Amino acid sequence: MQLVLLAGGKGSRLSSVSCGLPKGMIEVAQKPFIYWLLKSTLTSSISNIHFCLGFGADLYLEYLTDLHHQFKYTFTYSTEDVSRPLGTAGALVNSEEYLDGNFIVQYADTVLSIDYDKFFAYHLNTKHPISMSMIRSSSTDITPNIARIEEPGSPPAYYYNKEAPLPSSSFVDYGALCLSKDYLMHLEHLGPDLSAIQEYASRSFDCGFFEVENPFIEIGTPESLLKAQEHFR
Repeated sequence: MQLVLLAGGKGSRLSSVSCGLPKGMIEVAQKPFIYWLLKSTLTSSISNIHFCLGFGADLYLEYLTDLHHQFKYTFTYSTEDVSRPLGTAGALVNSEEYLDGNFIVQYADTVLSIDYDKFFAYHLNTKHPISMSMIRSSSTDITPNIARIEEPGSPPAYYYNKEAPLPSSSFVDYGALCLSKDYLMHLEHLGPDLSAIQEYASRSFDCGFFEVENPFIEIGTPESLLKAQEHFR
């Protein structure tokens, strides 16, 4: 089982506290945040972790080379030109040669409380080309962007839209995707943002939805970084 980490962003919202570091390398409880992310996956069956790197790639590479002996994983890497960012979907397309036929992808600034094995098994068993994880909006303070749609005589369906969510939306994108590489490459024309592929897949009934109960920990803002410091301390 492969996990792909999107770690190419500059983290502009953290510029006041990041000291020029990429988000995953910001110190949280005396260790780079990426350490806590990797540690959170140790009980899973993940065997390979691929890093999509951009800003601060050299810092990641130096740290992960030193850290490698502490973890069971094979690490692989792809990089992008910082002056020409590829976007989340573009970073995956740029990593095509390293990707398994099906893989899990998430952001490197988030520790998820998800059973990776169950999520991946759900993806394979339902045979959807893409599977999204989601959490009820009542469990988080993030604006909901997934609506549950029920039609008489039909099983419930879900619709995801990041930019223009339906008013009835009651779930939030949890941040982990299972994705078929072939499907990703087929939809490359939709643009550089993974959210466009997710929206298309949900609208086309190509997407499965896997519910998670526990909130995630992220460091996207100074406020959430402070909460992460308190949690891991």
